[in-house]
Formats: sequence, C-alpha cells, structure tokens
Amino acid sequence: MKNSIVIMLLMLIFISCKDENNASISEPVFVQKEHFNMKRGVNICHWLSQSDDRGAVRERYFTEADVALLAENGFDHLRMPIDEEQLFDESGKLIPEALILLHNSIEWCKNQNIRIIVDLHVIRSHHFNEGERPLWNSFEAQEKLVSLWVTLSGELKRYDPQLVAYEILNEPVAPTDVQWNALASRLIKTIRQLEPNRKIIVGSNRWQQVGTFKDLQLPRNDENIILSFHFYEPHLLTHYRAEWTDLKSLNVKLDYPGKIVSDENYAQLSDADKQLVDPYRKEYNKEVFSELIDEALEVANEYGYQLHCGEFGCYNKTQYSVRMDWTKDIADILTEKGIAYSYWGHKGGFGFINNNGQVSDVKLLNILTGN
Repeated sequence: MKNSIVIMLLMLIFISCKDENNASISEPVFVQKEHFNMKRGVNICHWLSQSDDRGAVRERYFTEADVALLAENGFDHLRMPIDEEQLFDESGKLIPEALILLHNSIEWCKNQNIRIIVDLHVIRSHHFNEGERPLWNSFEAQEKLVSLWVTLSGELKRYDPQLVAYEILNEPVAPTDVQWNALASRLIKTIRQLEPNRKIIVGSNRWQQVGTFKDLQLPRNDENIILSFHFYEPHLLTHYRAEWTDLKSLNVKLDYPGKIVSDENYAQLSDADKQLVDPYRKEYNKEVFSELIDEALEVANEYGYQLHCGEFGCYNKTQYSVRMDWTKDIADILTEKGIAYSYWGHKGGFGFINNNGQVSDVKLLNILTGN
C-alpha cells in the first residue's frame, strides 16, 4: 500500500512538471513584457507647470487642437509636466480647475491614440533649479510627496496603463544618491500597492543625467518600471544665453561638431567669460554623445527595463545651424539605439509651435519626427 502511494505521488509530480504541450518546466518560459508603446514625443511645457497663467489664458495655451496637430505630425506620446502648486492647494487638496485640464489632456490623447506621461515636475519642497530643497531633510515633506501620489493615483487609476504612465519626480537633486534611491523605492512601493500594472518612470539623482545612472538602486522584480534620463550636453551649447543661467550674458560664436568655441574665439573672451567656457573646452560630436547615452542604456539593460529620454533640446539663442545639427544628432542616436524620447518642448524658446498653435519651425519638427 505504501509503495502504491509513493508511485501515485511520483506520477502526480511528473504530471505537474509538464505543461499543456507536454514540455518540462525545466525549459525556460519567457513572458513577453509589454512596453509602454512610445517612440517620439514632446513635452507640453509651461502649461500645468512653471507658469503663472490661470483661467482662460491657461486654457487657451494648450488645447485639443494642439494634441491633434502633434499626433498628425507623428508624435505618439506627450510628457505632461505638472506642478504641485497648480494641482494642489497648501493642504494637499486637488484644485478642480487644473484637475479638469489634466483630465481633458488625457482624454485628448486617448482620442488621438497617443500616450501621456504625467510628470510631477516641481513640488513645493523641491525645485531642480533652486538651491533650497527641503524635501531631503524633512520627513513631513517626503510624507507629503507620497500623499500627492496617493491622491493622483486615486484620480488617474481609471485610465488604461497603456494610455497613462506616472513619472514620480522630475530631475531629483538629492545631497546623496542613497537619499534619492530610498525615496524613489518608497514612492514605487506606494504606487505599486495601489496600481500593480501602472508604468512608473524613474530617473537618476542630480537632474537625471546619464553620469549618475550607475548609482540608481531600484527593485529588480518590477516589470512596469521605465528608466528615464535627460540630455542637454554640452550645457554651453544647449543653454547658450538662456536667461535663467549663468550663460545669459555670454557672447561668443558657437560651432558644432568639434570644439564648440574655437581657440581663436576663446582668446578674445574676458577672463570671466573664459571661466564659463573652460568646462567645455573639448571636442563634441555624435560619437561622443552616443557613448554618453550608452551609460544609461547599459543600466537599463542590466535591469531589463525600458529606457526613455524624457528631455532633450536646444535653446533658440544658439546659432540656428548649430542647434539643428545638434538636435539631429541626438534624435538620430536615440532612434538608432531604440530609445523613445520626449523633446523639450512644444512651445517657447525650445519649441516649434507658436502661440497661435501653428508650426513655426518645420525643419525642427521634421528632425524630431524623422521626416
């Protein structure tokens, strides 16, 4: 009797180790991970983020017609920066007027069959360009950030995970990588408990630059994480004479590829301006940028995560031909490596659409859409 029981148990074990096609479970079974389907996108900057406009002015700045225009020209996703002060009052309650605009933008994307990334861009305790960032030394500020995402999830979880993705914080600038890794892991865990299948987008510490990607520490068993980097190298070229930078008064001819400031032009600069240019006294070309972007790609491949370039762009004070050549090289690199990207941004000093909702730079648009 005992022998019969043993034989029956062995048979059950053997049967359980076969699939419906009679294949042993010792053979690897690969499950196709569903990527967030995106290739070329654009940031909708200065609408629900970094803008003082409210009411009718804000409503007119970005409309359903803009989404239709972007989709018609080949963009398959939008990155939507949102600020805490736009969506939430001081007590953490949602502001209905802005919330309606956010929901509208998602519905517009749905109607055009394009995806949207909801990017928490600036919060009251953290601005990537400000020196004071209380987020990193305040438990209450971190609790509030977690609470913001709980509230946002409650509003947005109704949308298909293949329509809407969440970017937990734009360009974190923590004193140490350990601090950002810990907070990012907590945010991921919180959202994951609420929405198991939502795509969560995470960048590295210190402005999501490729050089800090190696220091990211994230869960390795979450197939719905997307890594995202930003690329503005070299800053002298992409932010030349930008009013919010220390380059705002610099006046020198830029070149690309090669040395972006020639030896001859460098010699004519004042000592103060030479100090601004000194960090960029090297050769820049497509090969150099490709190797830099590989630093992020290697980390994404190690984790097995989808990779996204959430921002790249060049300000319009840079000489037009240099600006176009740089943008084309970056767009081509990303396309060749199979990395989806969101250009910064659709309007303003980096953009290709004017305030009347018309394409103002066809060449730039064609570069970004591969036409």
